[in-house]
Amino acid sequence: FLSQSILKMALSDVRVVNSKDWKSPEATALAINPHKDDEYIVAKDDRTLSLWNFSGDKLQDSFDCNCIALSLAFSPPVMGSVATLPSTIGLESNYVIAAACSDGTLRILKRNGASTENVVKAYDRGAATCAKWSSDGASIVTAGEDGEVKVFSKSGNLRMNLASFNFAIHDVAWSPSGDAVAIACRNLICIHHTQKKKNVVRWQCHPDDHGAVLCVDWSPNNHLLVCGSEDGRYRIFDAFGAILLESSPQMSAITSVSWSPKGDKFMVGLMGSLLLCNEYGQVQSKFSSNEGNYQLQWTADSSR
Repeated sequence: FLSQSILKMALSDVRVVNSKDWKSPEATALAINPHKDDEYIVAKDDRTLSLWNFSGDKLQDSFDCNCIALSLAFSPPVMGSVATLPSTIGLESNYVIAAACSDGTLRILKRNGASTENVVKAYDRGAATCAKWSSDGASIVTAGEDGEVKVFSKSGNLRMNLASFNFAIHDVAWSPSGDAVAIACRNLICIHHTQKKKNVVRWQCHPDDHGAVLCVDWSPNNHLLVCGSEDGRYRIFDAFGAILLESSPQMSAITSVSWSPKGDKFMVGLMGSLLLCNEYGQVQSKFSSNEGNYQLQWTADSSR
């Protein structure tokens, strides 16, 4: 689900930085380090992880993590926080990475991906498809091919089984306040609250014959959600399911959407194309290549 390049986006231009070592094997996931914006980690389908910078330089030898990581996420910066996990010698910080893996495990990795803090068997029937941190860095939500959505502590202890479906979960996204999770399943968006007393909110994004919702993201500074579907359209909803925008159909399925950390724009990824949209969904610029599908992540300052 990832092109062999990483997008760098400034306000006035779009640049793609290619790494010489990305051609083979194929990359399966990436995560930009929010603590150090010129650094990112890449997972490949040969079960390795490697650390890079935006100049295309490999910062360390590849590390074999014994599984294919399908989703990677650095623990977020938290103002005034004190690190709680052991640091690695020589590292400037002890933040960690959550990895959702093809063998059904959630793995908590040290910052360079070269060692493991914890391995949790999160799913017995199929892969763990994604892992996302809450904004306060206290919780990780995971989703699985078996339709289960679970919440873990930052050290990997199971806190709750949040939701269960009869179909695979394609994507999840935390609310800005960290008390709810948006779940993309079939043609639905479902919002489940971590406080069980609150009602589940769900809505149909489009008719059944338009395919599945493949990706969803929640704006960090308002109640708007953007999602992308197999029908080639991206849509903006409020948190109660009212549709605010439906785009015209693109040339292929929408495989990735991502709000900027400031919440004033978002990116849309599809086969061979990237769209930069303002918060109202209007396309501001378009970038095309032959690189395949994209997985999108922003740097912490929203500049790239």
